[in-house]
Amino acid sequence: GQGACWQGVRPACGGGGDSSPPPPAPTPSATLSLSAASGSVTAGGSTTVTANIARAGGFTGAVTIASTGAPAGVTVTGGTIDPGATSLTVTIATTAGATTGAANLNITATSTSVTIAPATYALTVNPAPGATLALSSGTASVTTGGSTTATATITRTGGFAGAVTIAATGAP
Repeated sequence: GQGACWQGVRPACGGGGDSSPPPPAPTPSATLSLSAASGSVTAGGSTTVTANIARAGGFTGAVTIASTGAPAGVTVTGGTIDPGATSLTVTIATTAGATTGAANLNITATSTSVTIAPATYALTVNPAPGATLALSSGTASVTTGGSTTATATITRTGGFAGAVTIAATGAP
């Protein structure tokens, strides 16, 4: 009788086996990561980084990828990672006049059903190759048959190392 029920033979007593509660359902979650933590681009150009979503606990919802913290002249184009998908290519485009130097882009991932921590992308915008010309004097006077000189200074930017031809126009 009774003794057998208390010695682990529950089916014989009509208990139907283990009566412990079922384990809790897993909590849906997602984690955002980027294919690279940093990158650089020349002003006027563009680059890409892949946003990856690791899904857990049965989460399959859509995730919207966006950005904050872009400096002037930098546009970050995200989009939506479809339900069940895991990645999206994010495009970072710059104008020729983009603010140069380092900036941290805050890449965000949002969903209606889970909270996802953002990721940081360290962007460096390099100046576009070019050169500027400066003259030692903006004006000069010369008598007929005479001559004058001015010093021309070339400042190269953005890695430009090419030859520069200087010519004068508009002489009377």
